[in-house]
Amino acid sequence: FNTLNMISIARFFFRFFLLFGFVVVAKWSVRGAIWAMAFEDILTVAVIFWYLQKEIRPALTIRLDFIREAYQFGAKSWLSTLGDRANDQLDQLILGS
Repeated sequence: FNTLNMISIARFFFRFFLLFGFVVVAKWSVRGAIWAMAFEDILTVAVIFWYLQKEIRPALTIRLDFIREAYQFGAKSWLSTLGDRANDQLDQLILGS
């Protein structure tokens, strides 16, 4: 949680300084705000990848069993969500009539 909190705080400062620089200093208005948000996201992803590489050193391997289980879970979750939505719509139809 410490690392996640540091990244959240850093994102706040990235956003503030980039918005200030692009909107106020460069006077780019809305275009500057869009560029600032895009650069903030890119900078945050770069910091996260740097931290992962430095601390965790992930192994880039493909685990087919994990992919298969993830797709199975996704299909089950999708069916469950579909059933919940259908139930909500039916309830609304009954209440509306």
